[in-house]
Amino acid sequence: MSKRSPRLLFTDEELAAPELKKAIRKADRRIKKLENAEAKIPKKTLKKKQRVVDPKTGTVTTRLSFEEVDKKRPPSKLTHALRDAARPPPAGCNGGGGRCMGLHPPQNT
Repeated sequence: MSKRSPRLLFTDEELAAPELKKAIRKADRRIKKLENAEAKIPKKTLKKKQRVVDPKTGTVTTRLSFEEVDKKRPPSKLTHALRDAARPPPAGCNGGGGRCMGLHPPQNT
């Protein structure tokens, strides 16, 4: 999250103002909470190969470099529920009886 704006910076006069003490304290708490949450984001280590040419000898060597990136967010359970709800009933289901047990509305055919 490097594109986020920096922390709130207060001047000495603002820090000394009694009417701003509560707001400053709240801002500091929120910043600490945000930093803790960012630290808990699961990381994934990517291995990258870099080809390096030695200028003296002209030999090509491969070096590994490691980079930590945030893992992708897992898919939302809500979208899975919506997708499953839109699915048509299984074959042989008449909506009222049989092996379906009435979980699906009857189909008009």
